[in-house]
Amino acid sequence: MRSHIRHFTMDDEKKTKIANALKTKGVKLPCPRCNSLNFEVVGQTVLQLNDNPNILMLGGPGVPAALVACSNCGFVTFHALGALNLMPNVKEENSK
Repeated sequence: MRSHIRHFTMDDEKKTKIANALKTKGVKLPCPRCNSLNFEVVGQTVLQLNDNPNILMLGGPGVPAALVACSNCGFVTFHALGALNLMPNVKEENSK
């Protein structure tokens, strides 16, 4: 199915690793909004942790997450990379 997501730059190897990790974990239920079984990995982000929701905080602690979107309706879910055993090695990332 052709993607509805535009201007996306994640390489295919990373998308495949995330998709395979989700399959290994048994992630296979349909979309909660439209019941489609077609999804695509659309990116990664860090969900910032903040104990005061009224303050916008830049930097600080966060949860690295993969974003997965329903190919039909676009409903987006977040999956913590640590739970998928996909956390990057910080030392390797900093040395690039």
